[in-house]
Amino acid sequence: MKDYSFSEPVWIIGYRTEIADSLGRAPRDNYLCHTFLGDQRVVQRQDQEMKGIYSDAFTPEVKIPDGFGIALSRGERLHWMPMFNNRGEEPVRVAMKVVVTVIRAGDLAKPLKPLYANLRSVEMPHLFFVPPGRDERHSTFESPFDGRIHFLGTHIHPYGVSIELQNVSRREPVWKGTRTNGPSGAMNVYSSVEGYPVRAGEVYRITAIYENPTVGKIDAMAGLFMLYSRN
Repeated sequence: MKDYSFSEPVWIIGYRTEIADSLGRAPRDNYLCHTFLGDQRVVQRQDQEMKGIYSDAFTPEVKIPDGFGIALSRGERLHWMPMFNNRGEEPVRVAMKVVVTVIRAGDLAKPLKPLYANLRSVEMPHLFFVPPGRDERHSTFESPFDGRIHFLGTHIHPYGVSIELQNVSRREPVWKGTRTNGPSGAMNVYSSVEGYPVRAGEVYRITAIYENPTVGKIDAMAGLFMLYSRN
């Protein structure tokens, strides 16, 4: 974990991570759990609002919708949290490369609208264990603001199938994140300039599904990383 800052005001508009083995090649196994880059350290709570961005093994790159960004002042401290996960029995040596895409505030051709971030999980603490077979978990939360959601991405571990967000108050689905290319493929994301309208006091439900084909328990996380604008 490290802290960074910029010498001038900037807007973050993208974030990508890559994992390499000791020879600089893409490793065969999955060693990336997740990473966060933001103005504060991610803690074990559901109501934490951040100026931040994330990636994990199934969403290695995030691009913020056009017209939006994460605004950082000169000298504002950024906390970087890289998290590895070795599920094998032998130690391995791997490295992580991170690419942060920024625009200098003075180089903007037109103003951007600031986005804020929140991580919502189905379990607290975030890490839990799934027994063999199908596992479905839910959590609900109340929106604390009026605004619009412009990006939704999942944080999930191997054998995770989907994470879905529903608006309970309006009795309507918002978005469902699923794998795009089989059980080891990337998760899709929600990205919208218009965004999904949110009103303070509305109740939302997160549903996460795992399918564990092994004979033992597996490690799991299941959360939604949300980027939103405020009215």
